[in-house]
Amino acid sequence: MLKFKFTLLILVLAATSFASVDSVPIGVRFTHEDSGAGQVFLAGSFNDWSSTANPMTDNDGTWTIIMALKAGEYQYKFVVDGNWMTDPGNPDSAPDSFGGTNSVITVNAKGKLVPTVKDETTGPNTDLSARLKFSGRYLARYTAFKNVDSDPRFRMTRPEQKIDMNFTTVVTDVVTAYSRIRLDNTTRINMNSIHSELNEASVDVHPGPFHVNSYWDMEALQLSDPLGLGGDIDLAGTIMDDHLLAGKGTAGITFDSDPIGFHYDAFFADVHDLDYYNSIEIYDNIGRDVFGSRLSRKHGKFTFGLPMYMERDLLWVDFSQGTDIPAMEQYLAENDDSSTWYEFDNFDMRAGLDVTYELPGNNNSASLEFLYNDHKQRFVVGNESGPNNTNGPVDIELMTRNSRIWHAEFTHAPENGHYFSAEHTMTTEFGAEADESYLQNVFRHESVANKRTYLLVMDAQPARNIDYSEITWSELKDDSEFTIWLQRYNVEQDYQPVGQLSPAGNAVDNTTALIASAKIVAGSKKESFGRMEIEAAVTQLNDDSIDESLQIFEIIGRSSRKITRRMSFITDVRLIEYHTGDGVDRFVSPYLGFQFVPHKKLELVFAMGVDPMDFGIDYNGRQIGRWLNRRLYMDQNPGASTLDAEQFLADTRALGIRANFIF
Repeated sequence: MLKFKFTLLILVLAATSFASVDSVPIGVRFTHEDSGAGQVFLAGSFNDWSSTANPMTDNDGTWTIIMALKAGEYQYKFVVDGNWMTDPGNPDSAPDSFGGTNSVITVNAKGKLVPTVKDETTGPNTDLSARLKFSGRYLARYTAFKNVDSDPRFRMTRPEQKIDMNFTTVVTDVVTAYSRIRLDNTTRINMNSIHSELNEASVDVHPGPFHVNSYWDMEALQLSDPLGLGGDIDLAGTIMDDHLLAGKGTAGITFDSDPIGFHYDAFFADVHDLDYYNSIEIYDNIGRDVFGSRLSRKHGKFTFGLPMYMERDLLWVDFSQGTDIPAMEQYLAENDDSSTWYEFDNFDMRAGLDVTYELPGNNNSASLEFLYNDHKQRFVVGNESGPNNTNGPVDIELMTRNSRIWHAEFTHAPENGHYFSAEHTMTTEFGAEADESYLQNVFRHESVANKRTYLLVMDAQPARNIDYSEITWSELKDDSEFTIWLQRYNVEQDYQPVGQLSPAGNAVDNTTALIASAKIVAGSKKESFGRMEIEAAVTQLNDDSIDESLQIFEIIGRSSRKITRRMSFITDVRLIEYHTGDGVDRFVSPYLGFQFVPHKKLELVFAMGVDPMDFGIDYNGRQIGRWLNRRLYMDQNPGASTLDAEQFLADTRALGIRANFIF
């Protein structure tokens, strides 16, 4: 009974927050905060600027509406009690026909917002130029931890201080430049030192016939094919799938145009950071280039496309201390090559075709995509291989694999708040041979990486067949949200082509995972239980390689309940259970505190527990703080298991203050 009451307590602890414009499964959600407004409408290029066609719904002064929009750029304004105004939470704008400005958003082929300038306020125009907009944000966190190395004291860690200064310059009507300068004290040891870096930047050119965006370290990469080649990154640490565009840790150019009835989108980028969400100082020697393109044409209700995506790593490896790679040993025995450094080439390319059919009704479609995948690893250059003992070409093949990838997807997204999608991806790999070697990049946390890229040399890897299925069902109403997310993936590893057996002694191993997740958002801060958000997941994992079955139950409850007009009680509690043959391991990580909002652009949080929010990605924050805490523990304690990291997180006590000021 006590366990039931505790679980029930977890279930009622929940909360959610809104940005002015954000993506939801069924479209784009617009939000306007105005507790004194009597009526608010959304008007824009998507409804011929009608001031009455799309009324917004009021929930305690928060006005919202969800619009299902196709790919393209849209301009809009809010009509508040008859007065037209731009969105104060959206920094993107364009001149209107009356000497003012309209707010602007861009939607990709998946119906998701494409981020450009990531700020929640335009800020004032400066006296320097009427076309220069300046804004920013101050982030700070002070945390004292207990149970660090079993120390019974609360010890203050290095406070986090981040100051972001955002500059948006409208050069002409078709050229816009954006940059974010970040001042950060977490990358220097000296108390009086602070690190300044170019955190984000872009130059956007859109004259009409084409659109070019050159960017630095921004979420900007994703092709328009159904599979979302080159993008659609699932951010770790969250129960529900958090799809992101690629681009963090990279710099490059995106391009799209509509020549002679076709649509063409492409990108070319350099990966200067192996870990997408870490310091670019650490892995800047990886030398990875990525290229993606898709040519498509719409014919009636059909859209046909030719997608292509390529990754290529080129980096030098020191072999002065010898090598355990059979292909390298054979090459050195057969050739008079005195090179001590060789350049590693990791080439991976996918190309194929896709077709999408618009089913009857609004926002209903079915898609099919086929890709052929070519993956090669080899050494291509030696430092003393040429005729004059300079860099010269070599050809040392380590691995060659090929795959066929099939992807099918069905989407049903009417405008009444319902959303349903089902997709299946099947990958068949072939070409495995016993004399192969495989080199894999190994992540090391920046505390131990010392600005080096690490490679792990492995024996020939088994051939693989991968099946992945996903079903999403979502219901969104004025003051509630309900989402169910089902996943199944099966990995079949065939050791026979490489002449091996699995660790369990099998010729073929199967690993199957079934994941059922749910998210519920309901209530109001003024109600007895406040605004509630619950995320829950059940995972069933069966792994033949270790002959073991594992069940994981995880639940995260968040709540926010107003105490006064400006202060709220907030909670974020995580409970996770691991069920194995050895029994049940249960871990609880609570985060309890008070939120003080003296102004809509000022937020202070006083709390106990490990902060679930992380400021390292962008200043909207992501709820991956606990995941980063666990990963850091495993990085600093080689050989530590997941359960060890979970226990460390559960045992850690923290007192903290978090500040977030927009200016």
